[in-house]
Amino acid sequence: MTSPAQTDKGMPRRKPLLVGLGVVLAALALNVALGLAQPGLLLGHPWTLGPTVVRAEVVVSNASGVHAFRIDRGRAISVSQQSIVLRERDGLRVTIAVAAGARVLLDGVPVSLASIPRNAHIEALRDGDAPAKRITAVTSR
Repeated sequence: MTSPAQTDKGMPRRKPLLVGLGVVLAALALNVALGLAQPGLLLGHPWTLGPTVVRAEVVVSNASGVHAFRIDRGRAISVSQQSIVLRERDGLRVTIAVAAGARVLLDGVPVSLASIPRNAHIEALRDGDAPAKRITAVTSR
């Protein structure tokens, strides 16, 4: 006789849930790895992690070591040549230093950081507390 926590074949009912969760996590890890290796390979658009994600930290281990990539999202409050100030969806105001050679895209087109308009939707990628090396801005949704 099986317990209520098991199916007729004796397999735990949690197994499909864990397998599904593993598939989702693997897809997210692949998306981040592809985006870091080649930004043009991102699966979807700049908001691939979903529109409700406010910020994320993704830890990646590769040949160059372990990296804790930080992804910040929000609306541009102000932009200078070296930094951008965002208001994230939860109301947090964050100032992000931007590396001199950062890749900056506005609606998919390479631009200077100063070209990003106020209120644009921003996604900034940085390695830990280092200056951001990629800024993706979208003016309309």
